Amino acid sequence: MERLWVLGATMMAILCAAENGRGRMRERSVVPPAQQWRLEDLYASDQAWKKAKDELAGRLEGILAFQDTLTQSAAQMLSCLQLNSEVSKSLGRLHAYAAMNRLMDEIETILVRREGR
Repeated sequence: MERLWVLGATMMAILCAAENGRGRMRERSVVPPAQQWRLEDLYASDQAWKKAKDELAGRLEGILAFQDTLTQSAAQMLSCLQLNSEVSKSLGRLHAYAAMNRLMDEIETILVRREGR
């Protein structure tokens, strides 16, 4: 999660610098593919992201099943920790995709606004 926070903070710093004229934003179409985010590495499409989000929501009930049972055995604790790790990983991917997707939309809006001036 710390990596995602650092990534988000870096993206916002770049956005602010560009918005204040210290950087130059370019349309995605003119940025070389090697320098573009590859959201498809996280999810192939918005539909795939929505499916993963719905699947994660369904798994959250599984966490409640561990309530008041963690001290029963080491195996029970391990199962809970594994589920927690899987859920955290999925949540991180979902958040990264959504945040980067939203930031791309915001950058496009800023570029359109600048062209209109």
